[in-house]
Amino acid sequence: MADFRVLHIPCGVIGTNTYVVYHEDGGEAVVIDPAESTAVLASLEHHQLKCVCVLLTHGHFDHVMGVEALRARYECPVVIGAGDEPLITDPEQGMARQLMGFELPPILADRTVDDGDTVEAAGVTFRVLACPGHTKGGVSYLAQDLLFCGDTLFQGSIGRTDFPGGSFEELAQSIRRLYELPDDTKVLPGHGDMTTIGYEAQNNPYVRREEA
Repeated sequence: MADFRVLHIPCGVIGTNTYVVYHEDGGEAVVIDPAESTAVLASLEHHQLKCVCVLLTHGHFDHVMGVEALRARYECPVVIGAGDEPLITDPEQGMARQLMGFELPPILADRTVDDGDTVEAAGVTFRVLACPGHTKGGVSYLAQDLLFCGDTLFQGSIGRTDFPGGSFEELAQSIRRLYELPDDTKVLPGHGDMTTIGYEAQNNPYVRREEA
C-alpha cells in the first residue's frame, strides 16, 4: 500500500487523467500528465500543495496542455521519456493539429529519462519503465504499488498504435513486461478507470499474459 496520496483529476479536451501525488504533511506534489491548467491549479491550491515536478508519460497534446502554466506558477522541472522529447518540442508531432485543429507552442523538457532511471520528488521515488508502442518514447512511472502508465494500458483495452511512431508489436511487448509486476499493482491509466495488473493480465482482450 502506497504511503502517499493520489488525486485523480479527469480534465482536458478529451478527458485525460491527470494525477497529483503527494504526502499529506509535505506540502509538495508531483503532477503527472497535466491535461490542462485550471482544474489542476485549483486542486493544488485547495490542498495547499506546491508542484515540484511534472512527469509526462508521453508527448501527445492531451497529456501536456497544462505544463507551461504549472511551470510558470511553480518553476517546476518537466520530465519526459527521451524518445518522446520531439513530440513536445515540435508542435507538428504532438497530434494537436491533426486531431483537434490547433497547435501547441513547443515545450522544453528539463530532464529526459530512460528505462531503469528513477525520479525523486516530493518524497516519492518513481521508477521509469520504458513502454514504447503508443509512442516511440512512452514511459510508465512505478511508485511502490502504483503504476502510472499513460496510454499504454487501460481497463479492458490498450493504447492506440495508429499514430506516427506507434507499433502494436512494441506495445504488446511493453504490456507483457508490465504484466511481470505483482498482480495487485494498481494501474492508473491516462484515460478511464483504475485497474490492476492481475486483472488485465487475465482479462484484457488485446494482450494477455504469456503462459509459461
